Amino acid sequence: MDITSDGKLLFVTNAGSSDVSDINTTTLNVIKKIPVSTGHHGIDLSPDNKWVYVSGIGSDKVNVIDEKKQELVKQITIGKGPHGIRASSDGKYLYADVTTTNEAVVIDPNNLEIVKRIPTGNVPFWTCTRK
Repeated sequence: MDITSDGKLLFVTNAGSSDVSDINTTTLNVIKKIPVSTGHHGIDLSPDNKWVYVSGIGSDKVNVIDEKKQELVKQITIGKGPHGIRASSDGKYLYADVTTTNEAVVIDPNNLEIVKRIPTGNVPFWTCTRK
C-alpha cells in the first residue's frame, strides 16, 4: 500500500482480485477499484502524486495509474515477474525488479518507456531508493 503526500488517499493492492483499491482516509470508504495485472503486487506513488505505479509478479507488466483520474493509463511490458517497484526521490526515474530475468528496469516517467536494464543477480524482489 502507499499513501498520497497529503495523506488523503490510500492505494492498496489486492492480489486476489488483481486490482488496486483507492481509499479515502477520512471516511475509510473505497472510492474506486482499478484493475491491474495479476499476482501479488509492489506499489509506489510518484513524488508528485501524478502516478501510482503497480507491478504484478504474475504478469510481465508495470501498471501506471493516473492518480487524479483514478484509472489505468498504461501497462509497460518489462519482463515476466516484476515485483519491487520504486520511484526515485526526485521523480526522474522509476525502478522495477524483474525476477525471471535477474535485472532492474529503469523507466522514464515522462514518456513511460524503458531507458535501461541493469543486471542484479539472482531473483531481485524488492527495490529501495533514498527518500
